[in-house]
Amino acid sequence: MEALILSCSTGGGHNTAAQAVFEALTERGHHAVRMDPYTLVSEELANKVGQTYIKLVQKSPKLFGAVTRTVSCRDVRRCTTSTAKWRRTYRNTLRNT
Repeated sequence: MEALILSCSTGGGHNTAAQAVFEALTERGHHAVRMDPYTLVSEELANKVGQTYIKLVQKSPKLFGAVTRTVSCRDVRRCTTSTAKWRRTYRNTLRNT
């Protein structure tokens, strides 16, 4: 099996979880690649996204909570955020394979 593991540098937990998945897959003989999707645009963008995320969490936890609730829809079919649209596309892709 091949796996692409996407993880942004938006706190240690994301990368730690991605690394654990990567290690579990490779230990079982699967081919896995780990990457930050923002690096496809540029390293600079990846760094800015990570730094902005961490600053937001540290300096405005209430705002961070509001943003998280906005993009974390339980019923993906009714969400209109770009994250939800990505989730719908991903789920549809999985169903068709």
